Amino acid sequence: MARALRSAEAGAEWCVAAPRTAVLVVRDGEVRFEFVGRAGPEGAWEQALRNAGAGDTLVSPLPPPASQFDQVRAVGPGALVLGSAMPGGLEGLEGVEVRAGILEASCAELNPAVLCGRPWVRLKLAMSLDGRTALSNGASQWITGSDARADVQRLRARSGALVTGVGTVLADDPRLNVRTGDAGIDTVRRWRVVLDSAFRTPASAVLLQEPSLACGPVEIWGTAEAPAQRGECLEVPADPEGRVAIEHVVRELGRRGVQEILFECGAALAGTLLESGLLDELVVYIAPKFLGHRGRGLVELPEYTAVDQAPGMRLVQSRQIGEDVRLILRNV
Repeated sequence: MARALRSAEAGAEWCVAAPRTAVLVVRDGEVRFEFVGRAGPEGAWEQALRNAGAGDTLVSPLPPPASQFDQVRAVGPGALVLGSAMPGGLEGLEGVEVRAGILEASCAELNPAVLCGRPWVRLKLAMSLDGRTALSNGASQWITGSDARADVQRLRARSGALVTGVGTVLADDPRLNVRTGDAGIDTVRRWRVVLDSAFRTPASAVLLQEPSLACGPVEIWGTAEAPAQRGECLEVPADPEGRVAIEHVVRELGRRGVQEILFECGAALAGTLLESGLLDELVVYIAPKFLGHRGRGLVELPEYTAVDQAPGMRLVQSRQIGEDVRLILRNV
């Protein structure tokens, strides 16, 4: 199972629109074939079942899709050794020996969306030691060092959708693309979405220009009437404050097959995301510098009157990345 996990994880930056997996075909303790599902589990299992014989053991972090259960029974494997089960269980594989729950925690890390039944929602932020994201004049390049910025590209690469807010577009004019230096990874189709209630994103924005569009489609989601002749602008449901509803963002991107969503945004949208209850993981890069008390804050939240009202998260990892520190926190 550890080998299957390593193989599946190696394809994480190519397989962004379906659960990641790998399937090993094992006979007499030897791996005869290994198939990685860069296009999702269906492809890996299809190849494995085509090459497996009666009595072979099939090892995978994820079970075969239900549509392939008939093929599994036809092959007559000696056993299925699985890390975790998809929602709905394994009904329909009666008569096939199944050993599940092998390295289950690691399998869940590989495909976090499988367990929560919707895209995994991740927010990336970068700040100084005094919790500032930019100077008071808005200058923010670069707070963190080159190693941390390269690490962010890996976060982007494993995401099926990159989401930002109009404030970030107007302030930084980002490309919002993946730049790992590996063309095979950087050109994988990923959705890029700007949340822009009043459609203030200019048509001249860098991410809307022709070279940028080769990196994947760009959509601007707002709550006002979409402007005519701007095909990238879509009117979507609003939350009670008139902002784009985060619930709609997650639901719609999930409908498109996105497994992981990465938000890279300013303090206002970050606060909205925290309050939504849909944030699964927060990744914070901390630079060893001070930007001063007039600098821009990390997150905008309501004024609380008691500490226990404030949202909290659980620290799961702390690691030095070059000169900076990366914290990973998850929902409590």
